Amino acid sequence: MDHEGKIRDRAYELWVEAGMPDDKAADHWAQAEVEIGADNSSGADGGSPELGTINASDD
Repeated sequence: MDHEGKIRDRAYELWVEAGMPDDKAADHWAQAEVEIGADNSSGADGGSPELGTINASDD
């Protein structure tokens, strides 16, 4: 599934969990973007983004 599809699915889950309100679509989408973005923060290749900073102090 692509990144936007993951966001869409999570936004739908949030909407259902909230009782399916009519006026919160943008809020659920934004929350899903935050959550999915956080899940994606480890990098697309599965590596750790902190690795460069750890190695930088080994001078």
